[in-house]
Amino acid sequence: MNDNNIDEILKQAENVEIYEFKHLYDFGNNQQQYNSYRRLVTIVMTTELKLLTLIASNKAILSEKGKRISENGGWLKYIEDEKLKADRSKRKDKWDYYYSKYRYFTYWWIFSFSVIAFILSIYNFIQTLQSPRNEVNKEATRTPIQQREGEAAKPHTSSSVPQTSDSLKTPNQENNSLQFEPQKDSLKQKSK
Repeated sequence: MNDNNIDEILKQAENVEIYEFKHLYDFGNNQQQYNSYRRLVTIVMTTELKLLTLIASNKAILSEKGKRISENGGWLKYIEDEKLKADRSKRKDKWDYYYSKYRYFTYWWIFSFSVIAFILSIYNFIQTLQSPRNEVNKEATRTPIQQREGEAAKPHTSSSVPQTSDSLKTPNQENNSLQFEPQKDSLKQKSK
């Protein structure tokens, strides 16, 4: 008896409510075939695989596992799915091994780089805390040539012509408009 026979028995048990075992006369009084069938049903399918549940010496019903397998395509499909799962599991175990090996060999390199980076960041932080004091000391130790170079690099913002809001006016017109003097004669005439 093989997987095809298990699949056939599952299909028969699925179609009926209570599966009744075959008798000796169903096998043409061939005792060897009957014994292998009986062993398959009673020992393999009920005890080992737990696909059937015995309710009497010659009657059984589908177990929960048996119902699930028969609903999902039968025993042959279940065997194929199990082989695929085993193959995937082997591949996953292989890649997990490679990944853990990679982590083992690269862990200390990464850890040492992170410790060095941490130490350098603390050093940089301490340097930035001390930097205002250092700038004052640097200004005092600069030579006159360095001071002139620093002044030359600064942009000049002063201009000889004052900036106006009206670009059409010339500087002379602007000065005239700002210096408003009332005429003395016109004021005297108005007061009379």
